[in-house]
Amino acid sequence: MNERKLHVALHDVAPKHLARAKRAEKLLASLGVEKATFLAVPDFHHEGRSDLAEPFVEWCRGPHPLEIEWALHGYFHVEENAPAGGSARERFDRAWMTGGEGEFLALPAAEAETRLREGVRVHESIFGAAPAHFVPPAWLWHEDLPRALAAAGIRSFEAHKGLCVVGPDGGQEWLLAPVISWATRTLARRIGSLYVCPALAFLWRETRLLRVALHPFDFDWSSTQASIEKLLKAQLETREQVSLAEALDPLVRAPSRS
Repeated sequence: MNERKLHVALHDVAPKHLARAKRAEKLLASLGVEKATFLAVPDFHHEGRSDLAEPFVEWCRGPHPLEIEWALHGYFHVEENAPAGGSARERFDRAWMTGGEGEFLALPAAEAETRLREGVRVHESIFGAAPAHFVPPAWLWHEDLPRALAAAGIRSFEAHKGLCVVGPDGGQEWLLAPVISWATRTLARRIGSLYVCPALAFLWRETRLLRVALHPFDFDWSSTQASIEKLLKAQLETREQVSLAEALDPLVRAPSRS
């Protein structure tokens, strides 16, 4: 058994990005990716609830060329009314880690729980089951998020540093797992990703679990797509693919959580 694992995810799955999601799915299947997590957004940028978009719902429920686990990805996927000030970490994350999409970066528990419960309802409407996993947009989250997730019945989430299982009281058990993700928001970021992503793959070549996260806009750029293809081909040759459930299994089976 290969001790080095690979988990692949597609973010921002929403009606706005349906054509891109289909292209991404086709590419993943062609490369030999057999399992992936797709992150569904209930109401991407206030453009309309995903469960009310018939073509999108039909695609979500239809057959797919690979095994897909569906996860909840924010609610609106945009941060609004960002508080002035905040911690140094929040200010840095807001300025450098996202383009205004850190929806859960500053949300306190009560408001986060409300959005999570609404997101669960939309998710259930599409997939017929509640989501077990949550990914805050841009992997940015407020310290109250684990308690809100526990209250909403969601058992795990993830951040830049790795995967986390949440206990009934909001306790956290982490599995460190770095993530590689391309950036296309600006020309500089797009070009930089072509060098940074392969460098990170080399730096993290011995890590037990490596995550590769794709975004719909990645597939608007031939150079970015070519970089994704090259990196994934190399990782698939040296790592065993795992589903999200398989990646989380050691934490789920952990005897206690603090």
